[in-house]
Amino acid sequence: MIWRGKPLISHEVIVNTIAATTTGSGLRVHAELDTNTYPTGVTISDTQLAGLPITRHDWHGDWNYTLRPDQPDPAPASTAQPDIDRAWLTHPAVTGLQPAAFEELTTRITALRDIQREAILQRRPGEQRKAAPNRRPRPGSVTVAERIATTLIKNRFELPTKHIAALLDIAASSVVRIIAETQPLLTQLHHRTQPAAPTTTATEFNVYLAANGVVP
Repeated sequence: MIWRGKPLISHEVIVNTIAATTTGSGLRVHAELDTNTYPTGVTISDTQLAGLPITRHDWHGDWNYTLRPDQPDPAPASTAQPDIDRAWLTHPAVTGLQPAAFEELTTRITALRDIQREAILQRRPGEQRKAAPNRRPRPGSVTVAERIATTLIKNRFELPTKHIAALLDIAASSVVRIIAETQPLLTQLHHRTQPAAPTTTATEFNVYLAANGVVP
């Protein structure tokens, strides 16, 4: 609010404006310019993120959250659910891309996906996600890389949705939604999918995978 309408013409203006922020409840802010350099493109795994002691707020939990200094209690072994191993999805025989190219595509799609998710939330203000304390990714949840691979499978092999859903162990409706959300991002990046021979049945697709040393 404090910099609404103010042209951000320099780092000094930005830092000073942030530092001038106050609230009626007594918030005071100290801000200074960090002139250090940092590597770009650094990512963390879902496992690392899930391990952080974060309590997400009801409103835009991706942006607003409390990061506690204490570590959460580990879940009892009896209730722990193993993650589904979908590492095979990123194999070049599946994606048509070498690992470095697929990693670069994933990095670019991740940035666009963040914008896309925010736009979806803005269109549905009454359906913001309410995250529970110590929220962890649901077992079997689909990562950005897996979303891309899922879409590439559909594009490259024309494999029916029900078979893709069975391979990923998710609902067919989820596959439809994943592809509907990911394809526009690939199009935005002008990504050209490497074509492959169509496989219209799960058996045909598994034969192809086996021939290329891939075990789903």
